[in-house]
Amino acid sequence: MTHRTIAVALTAITALGAASLAPAQAAAPTFKIHAEVKMLPGGGTILRQRGTFTGAPLGRGTVDVSTRLGARKGTRVTFTLKSSQGSVRGAGYAQVKFKGTVITYTGTADITGGSGDFADVRRKGLRFRGTGDLAGDRFAVDIGG
Repeated sequence: MTHRTIAVALTAITALGAASLAPAQAAAPTFKIHAEVKMLPGGGTILRQRGTFTGAPLGRGTVDVSTRLGARKGTRVTFTLKSSQGSVRGAGYAQVKFKGTVITYTGTADITGGSGDFADVRRKGLRFRGTGDLAGDRFAVDIGG
């Protein structure tokens, strides 16, 4: 082989190697959010909660949750997560279980829209779980997927 042939072969191998390292398409961000929310005054069939969250990909911020009891598919949950980089909003359904004064709800939710750095973020089938004491006013919520 001549030096020219070797140089062309090395250039081709380097280009193919670099191409194989480049992602074919951007992967969807991993969601792993933990929130602490507090029940707001009111009641009836729509419960409202507000609090703070931390986690990927949004960082830190505030969360607003609205829970409609007795919806057709179970308990309907809508939420907005806001950080300094933007926000996401979504909705889902939960199954609610009571054990003594402890309420636990589990379900799935979809991210349906966003703003700022998260304007194009959409996700389906995120799993969430929340638990809290009915005698208290604080609930822990985890969402991921």
